[in-house]
Amino acid sequence: MRVMLLSIILALTSFLNAQDVIIGDGGVGINIDITNDTVVIKKILKNSPAYGILKKGDKILEFEGENIAGVGITIDDLYFNKLQGEAYTYLNLIIIPKGENTTKHISLKRNLDL
Repeated sequence: MRVMLLSIILALTSFLNAQDVIIGDGGVGINIDITNDTVVIKKILKNSPAYGILKKGDKILEFEGENIAGVGITIDDLYFNKLQGEAYTYLNLIIIPKGENTTKHISLKRNLDL
């Protein structure tokens, strides 16, 4: 019973960590989701590098020149291999702002915990 309970707790912790807003060790302070194989911003942490630049509902098409729309990318891959990185380095995105039809280039400086 203890082993089963520990397995459930570890699985839940892993899931929650992947879903949380990533800002530590070089993040930009956004929470994302994948809808119809498109990365959509769900939440922006106040006073984070993304605050005031990105908004809820923006769609992210590219990370660092790599297309991520329609390629089956996972949330874990996005958080741990794209969004997080060395603190104070820049993250370059191509987005479609919510309610618009044209793309926009965004550059965000990763920051440590706020």
